[in-house]
Amino acid sequence: DRAFAWVFHGDPEGKVMDGYNAVLRAQLLGEEMMRHRTIRLFWTNPFDGSLGDRLAEWQPKLREMRLAAEEAIEHLLKSKRAGFRNADILDHILLAARRFDYAGLKLIYGAEMSRMYRQAVASGDRDRIWWLQTQFGAHPKANQGRIYDLIYGAGNLKMHYRDVWNSQFKPYNLEGVLALWDMEIQRYWRMKWRLEEGFNQYLQTGEAPEPESLGFFVE
Repeated sequence: DRAFAWVFHGDPEGKVMDGYNAVLRAQLLGEEMMRHRTIRLFWTNPFDGSLGDRLAEWQPKLREMRLAAEEAIEHLLKSKRAGFRNADILDHILLAARRFDYAGLKLIYGAEMSRMYRQAVASGDRDRIWWLQTQFGAHPKANQGRIYDLIYGAGNLKMHYRDVWNSQFKPYNLEGVLALWDMEIQRYWRMKWRLEEGFNQYLQTGEAPEPESLGFFVE
C-alpha cells in the first residue's frame, strides 16, 4: 500500500491509502447485502416494500457501511488538499464513497421512518404526529427534514457525478446517465407529496393512512 501511495500519488507516508481501504470496506459490506451487485444498492427504493424483511435485517451493516464511507470521505478530502499526484483518481474514489454513504442513509431512513410513523400512529398522540410531519419534511412549508436529506443528497451526487464524468470523458450519453439521478430525485419529491397528503388527511379526519400506503413496510 505504501509503495503504491508513493509511486502513484507521491505520498511518502501512505496516508492516501486510508481512503482507498475505507471505501473497500464499504464496498464489501454493500456486496454482502446485494450479492456482489452494489450498483443496485444505489438505485434501490427503500419505500416500495420490494426488500421485504431484508431492509430491517440490513440495518447494522448499513450503519457500518456509512461509517466506512464517511471515514473514506474524510481521508480522501485530506489527500486532495495535500496536493498529491493523480488527484483526478481521488475524485472518482470520493464519488464512490459518497454514493455508499448516500445509499446507506436512504436505506436506514426507509426503516427508521417506517418505525417512527407506526409508533406515532399507534400512540394516538396528535402532537407526536405533528412533530413527525416536521421531522420528515412533509409540512407544505418545510425545506428540511429526512425527505429533503434524500432530495438534496441525490442532487449533490448528480452534480459530483457530472463533474467527474466531464473531467474524464466526452459528454456523449451523459444526459442519459444523469436521467437516473433525476428519477432518484423525483422519487423523493413524490414521497414528500404523498406524506403531505397523508398527514393532512390525519389532521382533518383523525384517520391515519395505512403505513404501506405511504411506503412504510418495516415494523
